[in-house]
Amino acid sequence: MSDTVCKIIPADPNTKISPDKMDAARKYVEDILKCDSVNVQYSDDPKFIDCGSNLERIKCPLCGRKLGFDWWQGAMSAASKSSFTGLDVVLPCCNKESSLNELDYDFKCGFASCEIDIVNPAKDIDDELIEAISKLLACDISVVIARY
Repeated sequence: MSDTVCKIIPADPNTKISPDKMDAARKYVEDILKCDSVNVQYSDDPKFIDCGSNLERIKCPLCGRKLGFDWWQGAMSAASKSSFTGLDVVLPCCNKESSLNELDYDFKCGFASCEIDIVNPAKDIDDELIEAISKLLACDISVVIARY
């Protein structure tokens, strides 16, 4: 059986959140949402927060054209050499600058050095919960829904 993991991350890949704030958000989620588990993860540098098997396509955020997975994998490989601290790319479709974090991932993905993973939530993550977590973490957040 597959798992759904709702990953809560800061919208800005360079945002660092204190362990106290992350723990408060974890406890809040555990108190109000039925799920298998709530886990907190940290890393020194941003990492790619994927959506698992949900990733169907990636599009340019500027011109809307579909980006090839071969191009994206090359851009990810180049960015990994700096431990994803440099995410800037020149898009092959329109030759304009953007960021790997700003690409139009279907389903949403992102980059972060901390995350809260909600495993198999009993209900969808709604705007009210997102707003509450955002306040607890004191930053804008993104939600990545992964399927494994």
